[in-house]
This record gives sequence, C-alpha cells and structure tokens, in this order.
Amino acid sequence: METHGSPQHPGERPDPREARDALREIERASVSASEIRTPLWYFLALGTLVAPVGPAVALLPDPPLRHVIGAVGLVVWMVALATLVARVTRHMGVVKWLTPRQMLPPVVGLAALTLIFAALNLVLGQGWILDTFSVAVGALIAVFGVYHSRTAGKEPA
Repeated sequence: METHGSPQHPGERPDPREARDALREIERASVSASEIRTPLWYFLALGTLVAPVGPAVALLPDPPLRHVIGAVGLVVWMVALATLVARVTRHMGVVKWLTPRQMLPPVVGLAALTLIFAALNLVLGQGWILDTFSVAVGALIAVFGVYHSRTAGKEPA
C-alpha cells in the first residue's frame, strides 16, 4: 500500500485494520463499477440517430443549398449525438467502454454490412443502396443493444 508519509514517521502509516478496511472499500468499488451496464435505450436512441443519415443526405437539394443544409444538418446531428452520449454518461455515472470481446459482434456485423452494401452497389449500381446503408447500421446498433443488454451480465470480466 502506498503512503505519502515519511518512512521516519511510522505513526503516519495505517494500522492493519485500516489497511484491510481500505482494501475492502476498493474491492466494493471495483465490484460496483463492474456491475454497471449500458442501458438499452442508449443503443436504441443511437440507432435511431444513425439510421436516417443516408436517406437524409439523399434528399438534400442540389448545390449550393445542399452544402448549407448539409452543414447545418451535420451540426444539429453532432449536437444530438453529444447530448445522447452525455446523457448516458450521466445516467451510468461513469464512462465504461465495452471490452474487445463485447465489441466483436458489432464489428463483425458492421464489416459484413459494409461488404454486402459495397457488393450490391457494384453489381446493381443503384444510388439508393448506399443511401440506405446508414439505415442498416442504425438497425445493427439497435440489435446489438438488445444483445448486449441480455448478455452483458453473463460475460466473464
């Protein structure tokens, strides 16, 4: 246990009971932090925020109005995203990142969606294909949220 007192003053060191109590408190805090779960509503809200991006971009008018509306829309979208992240962080009390094991399903899903949409775009050459990619990604985020909320407590630390 680290102390900030001088080794010449042994009275400043905690006695064994104080050290044991401090270690128990650290253990309780660690267990409490490990039980924090990202709420399902966060994933559903994030999916809802991501899904309309592609269709919204496809509906933008021709330049120069396209650039103005696109820039304003991007700022509004970023404020909504920041607000969502701030709200879930306040709700959880901490920022708790997903482990690499927990991130594997959405990363594999995103890679698969990207390949599928790229292949469809190459084969069919339809503009709507890439415009709907964000809809699929939004749905993937929501589905991952359901999966995560059901499995997060069952995974090893």
